[in-house]
Amino acid sequence: MASHTLTSNAGQPLRLVICGGGASAILLLAALKERISRPIAVTIMEPRGQLGAGAAYSTTCPAHLLNTRACNMSVSGEPTDFVEWLRSEHRRRGFNWGAQDFAPRQYFGEYLRTRLANIRTAPNIQLSWLRSAADSLLPRGDGWEVVPAQGEPVLADVVVLATGNEAPRPIGVDLDLQAQGLILNNPWEVERKADIPLAAPVLIAGTGLTAIDVVAELIQRRHSGRIYAFSRRGLLPRLHGAIAPLPESLRRAFPT
Repeated sequence: MASHTLTSNAGQPLRLVICGGGASAILLLAALKERISRPIAVTIMEPRGQLGAGAAYSTTCPAHLLNTRACNMSVSGEPTDFVEWLRSEHRRRGFNWGAQDFAPRQYFGEYLRTRLANIRTAPNIQLSWLRSAADSLLPRGDGWEVVPAQGEPVLADVVVLATGNEAPRPIGVDLDLQAQGLILNNPWEVERKADIPLAAPVLIAGTGLTAIDVVAELIQRRHSGRIYAFSRRGLLPRLHGAIAPLPESLRRAFPT
């Protein structure tokens, strides 16, 4: 984050540019809404078709679950906020959502968008959305000039880089075109995954959480071909441990 102080020049709106409009941007704005009373003029630079989703929460596959329990996913300072939202908006028959459940990621994206709507109503936050990626960042006196890929530059006092993870490094670029057509370098290309024949053998490079997501999606589509996965370390994601209370020393260090 490139910034100056959030408290100086309290009479003037703080000019904030957030490069990226995914979950991190919404979490930051939610924290500012709760903790900062100074007027803030926010510009979000995000080329996607909606704010709050990003790559992680744009999925529509119900088999793609959060890798954190619902009780630890609230945007606000109220720890039950996400669980209560789930119970209200996506009520389940029988046993409704609980604190230790792992909800679909698409639900969390929806939740983020509802909380963004609440942020827009904050009297001290003026929010604008520039449908472009940020291209470059230049120092300008005591502030910054953020140059978008499309559109006019935006001046800022504070710039937050919330661009998420970079795309995977392509593999197989030295192969012939026919072989390259069999390689899916971006695991989130929905159309390309939908084109995989159901009986085709699939080889996954990696055995982390993204690999688990791909396997879950293939199974959801009733894939019948054999699925292989390889890893340099030969490890699989570990299971979550039991929830433990926050140690008193941490409670004192990070008061709510």
